[in-house]
This record gives sequence, C-alpha cells and structure tokens, in this order.
Amino acid sequence: VYSPELGRWKELNMQDLLQMLGRAGRPFFDKEGEGIIITSSEELRMYLSLTNEQLPIESQLLVSLPEILNSEISLGNVTDLKTALTWINQTYFSLRLEQNPKFYDLKGNSSPTQTTFLKYKLDLIHSSAVHLEHFGMIRYDRNRGIFESTPEGKIASEFYIKCNTLKNFSENLTGDLTSIDLLRVFTLADEFQYVTNREEELPELEKLKSSVPFPVKGSLEQPQSKINILLQCYIGGVSLEGYALAADLVYISQNAQRLFRAMFQIALKKNLGQLSLRILEFCKMVEKRVWAAQSPLRQYMELPEKLFRRIEQQEQLTWDHFCSMTSEQLSVVIKNESLSRKIHKFLKLFPKLETHVYAQPVTRGQVKVQVDIEQQFQWNYELHGGSMFFWVFVLDVDEESLIFSEQICLKPKRKKVSFDFMVPLLEPLQPHYFI
Repeated sequence: VYSPELGRWKELNMQDLLQMLGRAGRPFFDKEGEGIIITSSEELRMYLSLTNEQLPIESQLLVSLPEILNSEISLGNVTDLKTALTWINQTYFSLRLEQNPKFYDLKGNSSPTQTTFLKYKLDLIHSSAVHLEHFGMIRYDRNRGIFESTPEGKIASEFYIKCNTLKNFSENLTGDLTSIDLLRVFTLADEFQYVTNREEELPELEKLKSSVPFPVKGSLEQPQSKINILLQCYIGGVSLEGYALAADLVYISQNAQRLFRAMFQIALKKNLGQLSLRILEFCKMVEKRVWAAQSPLRQYMELPEKLFRRIEQQEQLTWDHFCSMTSEQLSVVIKNESLSRKIHKFLKLFPKLETHVYAQPVTRGQVKVQVDIEQQFQWNYELHGGSMFFWVFVLDVDEESLIFSEQICLKPKRKKVSFDFMVPLLEPLQPHYFI
C-alpha cells in the first residue's frame, strides 16, 4: 500500500492485516472465513511469521515519545520524573522492553536487571524533557526533576503537532504575512517531511498550478510547492488523476485543519490581530471546502455549478444585500423561480448575530466593555448541530494588535450571550477600537 506519511509504498503492517483478515466470512452466516495474501517471495516469511504469531508486535512509543510526554505534562498527568516513570511503566513499551530489550537498543548484559531497565527509562524521560525544553514546550527543573507546561506546549498537545512544526510556525508567523505567505508557512510543517515529488507527477502538477487561486511560489521540484497546490485543490474540490497524488492529497487534508488551528492559536498568543483573522478564515475554508470569495450557499446547499457561478458573478450585491432579498428579488438574480424560494428559505438558516456594545471608563488606563450577542437566524439541528462557536476580537485602530479575544458558544435554547471584560487603553490613545 502507498503510505503518504513515508512518501513511498510499504508492506501491510500486522494491525492492518489482522483487520482485513478479520472481515473474512459473512457475519451471522459463516462460522469461519478465508483470507488470501498475495505477496512477493521476499516478504513471504514475514507474513508467515505474522500470521503464526511468531513475530510479536513491538511498541512504537519511542518514535514520538517527546510529543506524547508533552501531552501528559500538559494534561497534568505527569509533573516530575517520578510520575513520568510511573506513567511509562504502565505502557506497552515497558512490557516489551523487558521481554525484548535488544529491539529497543538496550545495551549491556544479555540479561539486564531491573536497575538497568529503570536507568534506561529515566534516561529516555530525561532526554525527551531536554528536547521539549529546547523547543520551549516545557520548563524543566533538572535539580528537582519537575516539569511545567508552557503555552506553546499546550498548543502542541491540543493539536498534536511535532516539535519542529511548532518551531517553524512560531518563527515564521509574523504580522505582515499575506495569504500567499501563509500557505507557504503551512507547507513548512514537519508532518509533511516525507511528501516527495515524483517525475511522473510533474505534468499534472504543472497543470494544477495554473488553475489554483493563490499563486505558488517556488519550483515544482520543491515538495512545498506540491503541498501548497494539493491543499488548494482540496479546498476547491478538484479531482486528481494519479493514485499516489490523490493519496498525498488525502494525507494533507487530514492534517490541514488541526495545523491551521494550531497556527491560529500561535497568532492569538502573539496578539497578531489581522493575521489571526486571516488564519481563522483559512480554518473555515479548509473545514467547509469553500473559498472565501465563493458564495456561502455552497456550505449548505447543493445547486448546479452554473447557478452558483451566476450568484457569485453579482459583484454589486454583498452577502448582506443577498440575505435581505425577497423570494421574488432572488428570482430576478438567479433566473430560476422554483429554486429562488428554496434559497430564500436557506438564507434564514445562515448564522447571523446582532451585537450591542457598551463601554464604561474605569480608570485612565482601562475601559470596561459589555457585549450582548443575540441570534438572528433560525436554528436547524441538521445544519448547526447542538451548538455553535464564535470568536470575539477587540483590535486596535490599525487592526494589527489583538487586545482581547474570547470564544463564545451559542445553543438553540441560549439565544443570547452577555459578557464583559476589561480593555487596556493603549498609549498613545486610540481614537477607535474594533470589535
């Protein structure tokens, strides 16, 4: 099978093989099933060992031990070396280490003692903690053996991103980034380190490069250009011809949403207002697979592509104007009377909020702000689910600095949300703040 994570073809592992063989036979009809493995003579012995349980399944914990340890520290399950040792002793890795120490490069005597195992595990924990400290994900007190999570570590834990990815994002996310630059930063994620270019894919990539909405910087021979193109193809719903290229697109799309959400949290931490809004827009585009320049109707409705384009070509009509139209007015725009009534019904379901803001000076350097947010749309469980989340931002007059941010939750029975917060008055005094 083709593995996008490794960027090459590989043999089926034991877990996938057992999952496929376990589905042989018809449930409730057959008492036994038959599975056939077709492989080369070189791999025959390996599959025989797997099926006969002669080759045990080994732990893969060491491959990503720093990231997993960071998650445990962020959750508060691990606070020092002692609790880290208790945690690692409860893993499958600890069991396999004692039964097959050579596989995990445990050097020393042929029959290690419990003291040897203990020292080896402590060395692994210590080296992982030093690695995390180097990337700013934890604070590590070596004298007392105490771990403390940092905001960067919590972001990496929540979205399960690698250490190098966090470093690349933190260093490259600056306030002057454009959308084109933002896509370039996305391609620097360490999760895509094994995505490679193949000579047979270049003609199709060249064709796709000329059709994506955002220009791609760099040569097609660079993997970053390929990742950029495939991400834009995913958002735009472009179908691909090559199997390996389509598999790479699926792998990129599976990681895109959490990586953009991690970038969004990093931008929030840096108080980059305009960049946070731009990244949040990309988060929505990846999630809904709709470009910001396209009609929001694409999120909820299935209409002929010709009709969508007709709506989107009405550049003089903003989305607010479109939502305020009657069914008869919509019929004039889209030139389809039957569908205009259906579209008019769906427009009432689109999330629309009414906001009231009250400001009260508290001191010379602070203002108390009260915000009342009320639903102005019809709730539909099939489209909206049981709850919807929105972000509230307070930006300075240039919309560059993020002064305040808060995520709110709306529910069908909670149609109004009120909250207040304190906003510092920046020097020199700003004529306006934007919410």
